[in-house]
Amino acid sequence: MNEIVKIKNLLFAYQKNQVFDKFNLTIKRGSWTAIVGPNGAGKSTLLKLLMGEFSYDGTILVDEQILVPKTQQEYFKKIYLLPENPDDKFISETVKEEIAFVLENKRKPPKEINEKVIAIAKELKIEHLLDKSPYQLSGGEKQIVCIAAMLAHDPEVVLMDETLNRIDFSQKENILILLDNLRKKRNITIITVTHNLEEIVKSDHIVVLDYGKIVLRGEPYKVLSEEKILNQLGVEIPFMISLSLKLRYYNLLDEIELDMDKMVRKIWV
Repeated sequence: MNEIVKIKNLLFAYQKNQVFDKFNLTIKRGSWTAIVGPNGAGKSTLLKLLMGEFSYDGTILVDEQILVPKTQQEYFKKIYLLPENPDDKFISETVKEEIAFVLENKRKPPKEINEKVIAIAKELKIEHLLDKSPYQLSGGEKQIVCIAAMLAHDPEVVLMDETLNRIDFSQKENILILLDNLRKKRNITIITVTHNLEEIVKSDHIVVLDYGKIVLRGEPYKVLSEEKILNQLGVEIPFMISLSLKLRYYNLLDEIELDMDKMVRKIWV
């Protein structure tokens, strides 16, 4: 099945405010879809609907399974939300215990849990953090621990709602690269909501919402080239993305680059 998320004729109102009216969206398996738009566009509400937080009319399917809010545990095994604030997610005293917690809930035997935790730590290069408290780590390290817990959960769809807001650009870039590599390796589908377009550079599909309706959608280069429409919506294109688009137009770059030094090296090689 090529499409893992199917939303058909979605109707949803929040406090008498109609957010979605016969909204339709499909998302391909293994893709990275970025959902952007101004405040009040319905971005975060859409993710909350996917997490089963609200009742709705219409149809939402994940892997051909209909979402019935708050009732289907099998459904939620398919989806994992990476938090904006990892401290709200942590419940264990050490990183090792944090990763193991998901596996313990799955009632895996102790030996298998230990082997899985070690394997995930090696894959993410965080073996040196296993005995540390997750609360004492840097912002970027905390997010990587959340990613480790996500791998233990083994979801098919990963949701991100302004997940990387609290970390600096260098750490953010490393985490985006890590997530993109994991997505391709494990065929994970990522759906991210953000107001910061710097976070969408690894996406292969962008959906622009305004008042619950799709205004633009398509490949990043195609959508981001619509600067006039994005500006009208109040979606600001960062300078480096705008510059990348112009350089790509002249065949000087083949992808969006946010690091000026890397951009210069690519142009002058």
